[in-house]
Amino acid sequence: MKRMYKVLCWIFGILLGLLLAILLLISPVARYVVEKNSKSWIGRTVEIDKLGINLLNGRINIRDLTLFEADQDTVFFHVDQILVNLNLWKLWQGIYHIEQLHVVDPSVRIIQKGDSLNFSDLIIRFSVNSNAHPIDTLPGKPLKYILEDLSVSGGYIHYTSRDFEADINVEKMTFEIPAVSWDDPELDLSYSLSLASGGDVAGSFHLNQQSLDYTQQVQVDSLKIAFILPYLQPYLKVKQLDATCLLAMITAGNINDPYRTAMQGKVDIRQFNLMGWKEQKELAFDHFSIAFDSVNTIKGFAKIGDVLLDGLYLKEDRYDSTTLFKKLIIRNFNGETPDGRPPDSTFIKASKSNPIILLVDYIKEMQKEVVIDSFSAKQVHITNGRMDFIDYTLLKPENIYIEQLTLLISDINSSNCNAKGTFHTKVQTTGQIDAEFSFCPFKPYDFEATYQLKNINVIHYNEYSIFYTDYPFKEGTLYYNGSISLKNEQLKMDNNIFIKKIYLGEKVDNDAGMHLPMKLILAIIRDKEGNVFLEMPVSGNLKDPKVNYWTLIKQALGNFFRKIFSSPSRQLAKEYGEDEQFFKDICFDKDQLTLTGRQKHQLDKLAQVLTDKPQLVVDFQHLVYHDSVGYTPSDSIKHQTERRNLLLKNYLSPYLNDPENRINFSVKNEPARKANDDSPCYRLVYSVMK
Repeated sequence: MKRMYKVLCWIFGILLGLLLAILLLISPVARYVVEKNSKSWIGRTVEIDKLGINLLNGRINIRDLTLFEADQDTVFFHVDQILVNLNLWKLWQGIYHIEQLHVVDPSVRIIQKGDSLNFSDLIIRFSVNSNAHPIDTLPGKPLKYILEDLSVSGGYIHYTSRDFEADINVEKMTFEIPAVSWDDPELDLSYSLSLASGGDVAGSFHLNQQSLDYTQQVQVDSLKIAFILPYLQPYLKVKQLDATCLLAMITAGNINDPYRTAMQGKVDIRQFNLMGWKEQKELAFDHFSIAFDSVNTIKGFAKIGDVLLDGLYLKEDRYDSTTLFKKLIIRNFNGETPDGRPPDSTFIKASKSNPIILLVDYIKEMQKEVVIDSFSAKQVHITNGRMDFIDYTLLKPENIYIEQLTLLISDINSSNCNAKGTFHTKVQTTGQIDAEFSFCPFKPYDFEATYQLKNINVIHYNEYSIFYTDYPFKEGTLYYNGSISLKNEQLKMDNNIFIKKIYLGEKVDNDAGMHLPMKLILAIIRDKEGNVFLEMPVSGNLKDPKVNYWTLIKQALGNFFRKIFSSPSRQLAKEYGEDEQFFKDICFDKDQLTLTGRQKHQLDKLAQVLTDKPQLVVDFQHLVYHDSVGYTPSDSIKHQTERRNLLLKNYLSPYLNDPENRINFSVKNEPARKANDDSPCYRLVYSVMK
């Protein structure tokens, strides 16, 4: 009996020793096994500084775990500590119960080029093998699990895109899941993180794991958006992009249907600044905000609150065939260059990892999947806007700037096809533009507007005047009332222009303009106070790719001035309410040496014209019809011509201060129109005093 007792003691001692040996050695042995076999198991080397496994209380403590890249020289993943507490008693009941899982200071380095990642080998190794045997699909007992107190603190991610030379560092990451279990489909997650470039993000996420319905809240504070610049540079010649974003948003939806969601919140962007290829500010604003009162793509409605934009600055340069913004474009978001060249395979592969393109593609797909039947916006309000416009298509660049720009559109909604707005701005310091307009929200390019320009100093636009007419302005103030209608891309404009005391400087010779006799034109259309009234209609079809606002306005101006130049008598007849013949010629009967009533009426009107237009000169060209070369009129014809010249001059002279310089007489030889064409006629030719 005593011997049996000793044997049992030895056995118990041995078992206890084995148990103690296991308890003492399991941690270093497990660490050794993991490190030795990690290469064969996962294709990567793993190093663990300390590993503690307590089989008595189910506690596992891992410190300084490092997972290397496939090249074994560079760290891919590192974590300071992983602490796991298992409930061993529940394990005997078939329930995998993790009471605590804490991950402290994990850091990972992600490198992407095209669709390849620096952990693609791990994805391939652990992906489902298509050649594997089919798994048993018979229904079995569900895996019972409980995970409590899951947290990640102090996390760090360094992401590098080799395609775009982009580096994004995410730090101070925290994730917390209070509990998740096999018998409770509800999952709650809260998180926070910071970007090294600036900005904090925090939020919560709730998911029903059975229905995959979710709700989430996101709060973004002082996020610097400069990190997206590398993703824009393949498409735009942008040197710098700065802004700070603030966001508060609540969204709800279903993971299986990413295009249908409900959202509510507000987005603020402050101190936006885009610097283009010329390394100068191209687009900027102080503050932009948009309130999403209620947007539901499931039910097809969007209710927007206030849309505010303050301190807008826009720089626009116009070149021969394009504008500055077009010059900024390297390619569109489909990858095509402005000249129509498609992207190469390398670019296509890289674009698949570009978040800008992913967002654009998502919006395109949403437009296909979602129909918004009802929408509204409380107001769109732009304040304190500025714009610098430089036109390089002229002989010298012309700089036009506007300031104090305001735009207000209220009560925009899908049931109102007559939304109204107002616009105001100052131009070149002294000028002012005011406009009222209306449009249909369903067809924003169909609109009507009336507008006024006041107190515009035309001297500020001398480069246009020189380019198109060869003459600069010396004096003049423009007032402009007009209306515009655009329906189905058919443009119609009615423009009434009043220019007060407009005078020209000396002619500037150039090869580019219309070379119009502007001094004669102004002498005809200007009244005695030096004012000009013009009507300039514009119309055209904007569906024609060769037609735009600039070409239409240029064409209208050219047609207007050419019409005046080609037929000044028509312009004078229109202004003074007579037929064109009144200001075109004066004819006498053969041997007539006195004035008829009609001729006196003509001369009265002509005297009024010369009085009202003090720079205008009239040349009475006596037309002599003949077919022979070297024709010389007889002395009697010369004598009659001189008497008629004197008759005309004596009649007009009392009305003129300087008749010698306002009335000229000349002879114009013309081919005979008919055999007996000998009735004396004067053609009225208009010019300007030198």
